[in-house]
Amino acid sequence: MKATRLTNLISILIFTGYSLFIVLSGEANLFFIIYLYFLDEVIKNIFLTIKSIRLKALSQGMQAVNNALKTRFFMLFIYSVFIIFVFGLFYGLTNSTREEFIRNVMIFKFRDLYFNISISIIVVRECINLFIDFKNAKQDNNFQLEGMNNGMMVLHLSILFGAVIWFLTSGKFEYFHLSFGAYDRVAIIFPFLLIKFLFDLNSILRQRRANIISIDVKGKNG
Repeated sequence: MKATRLTNLISILIFTGYSLFIVLSGEANLFFIIYLYFLDEVIKNIFLTIKSIRLKALSQGMQAVNNALKTRFFMLFIYSVFIIFVFGLFYGLTNSTREEFIRNVMIFKFRDLYFNISISIIVVRECINLFIDFKNAKQDNNFQLEGMNNGMMVLHLSILFGAVIWFLTSGKFEYFHLSFGAYDRVAIIFPFLLIKFLFDLNSILRQRRANIISIDVKGKNG
């Protein structure tokens, strides 16, 4: 739907702009960003589950969608282990100050203002999308999901890239160390913001192309 795409586009711009602000102001670390991306996918798929329940109540077949959601939640569970225990605890204890480790704990417990604002942006986006979807539920006969979507790819790349970044910048290796000096935090986190922005934008463009193709097919059949 055009309204949903517009909501997602506005959300991407707000989310990216706010993320840049907190990174440049020194309020975000690696765990902040990766954990935020993880919860973005969790929240998104919770709302998709609610949508699938609504469509099932309207007698639409949701078996394929439900299978895709099960796959996603299983993958999210696996990702949560890496993100919380590796980035939040292990990396926090071995490569952070005591204050930054405490900050990770505060983020995990939703007691960090900047993190909670980011989560609020995501929840508002999904609430608006769900409201739009509910209004058009009877006309939505093409609701499909894949087990691996762009958001899951962002998480996958973030975990891998985050591990590489830690390896390069940790200072734990005597003969190899990469440093950006005073811009360390920004240089480390900025690629994650770029990956997230490009994948989310690509998702919107793919959805637009799919809708155009669907309209063309219906027009020809009509």
